[in-house]
Amino acid sequence: MSVQSFLLIKGTKEDLRNIIKIFLLFSIMPYILEVQKFFVDGHNIHPEWNGKKEHIGYMNKIFRTKQEASDYYHEHNKDMRVINSENHWCSDWDPNTSLLYVVREYTGEYLKISPFS
Repeated sequence: MSVQSFLLIKGTKEDLRNIIKIFLLFSIMPYILEVQKFFVDGHNIHPEWNGKKEHIGYMNKIFRTKQEASDYYHEHNKDMRVINSENHWCSDWDPNTSLLYVVREYTGEYLKISPFS
């Protein structure tokens, strides 16, 4: 009997559930939505930074496919174009909130932004 087998047998049911969750999670290539803030005139606080978008965090929701993430976004943002309208899996920035969303592969990032309500 290997050490791994022994640990699995002697581990708690919770340990086994967590191992199965991790295996299943990474075996289906999950996706998440990254939240970014768009600055029309560049970053106000740090104008020396290049670009117009700043990473805010990742939404606390996991999707099985890119299309599922896109559909979820569109369901909650009907006034905006679909997230993949230009085949780059990135939404337009919302003129009211200055936020935009990007579909990303989930690789264990902290998911701290609340899902759409």
